[in-house]
Amino acid sequence: DRISKHDHVRDIFLHYLRTGALSSRKVIRSAKGLITNKKDKPADIFVTNWSGGRKMALDVTIVAE
Repeated sequence: DRISKHDHVRDIFLHYLRTGALSSRKVIRSAKGLITNKKDKPADIFVTNWSGGRKMALDVTIVAE
């Protein structure tokens, strides 16, 4: 189903980010601090040390099966 495909693709991205020595983590809905004072889930993966010291959020979307 789409959710399991989504999770699988997300985990592949996470694996390669970590292999490339980028500090990254899965974002959970209850995580605070990505959007101040909100529990919104802005992405699936949050990278804290992207290019130029910037942070980056990645969102995975599966649109067709």
